[in-house]
Amino acid sequence: MPQSTIGNPIPALQSVRPPRSTILRTLVFLLLSAGALLIFIALLGDWRRERNVLATLETYVLEYAERVGDGGALPLNLELDVPRDPRSRLIETWLPASQARVLRASKPPILAAWTIPIIRVLGTDGRGVIFFDLGRFRVEWVPLPRFDRLIADQTSEIQRLTALSS
Repeated sequence: MPQSTIGNPIPALQSVRPPRSTILRTLVFLLLSAGALLIFIALLGDWRRERNVLATLETYVLEYAERVGDGGALPLNLELDVPRDPRSRLIETWLPASQARVLRASKPPILAAWTIPIIRVLGTDGRGVIFFDLGRFRVEWVPLPRFDRLIADQTSEIQRLTALSS
């Protein structure tokens, strides 16, 4: 004799279970959503770090613009009065006056100052660089491999011009 489930809600609730495929689909969706969110957060962090470095360098460029000589000559004193606290030090190196004097005779662009290497979670690590080009300063994000090539080229140009002037 069939038993009636009327008045007894427990057997009816036990029979309403989602199929395994629905549970697996939901689990996969949650994992993919969490992964996409983590990638978005990492990309946003990298983008903000790069923008903050470039914005800080832009403030330095405004000070540099006041130092440009007659006819758009490269200033010899590129070291700005910025805090030298090691915990907050952003600019790693300014072009020394001796090298700036030599590079006045070179073709632009000239690396005037650059930041410490900025580590990115996703993508290529890089540096913020202040270039001097045609009488004006500009800021650019430069990936580390390209920065290494640029600094090597500038060093060889300094050596070449120093040898010519001797």
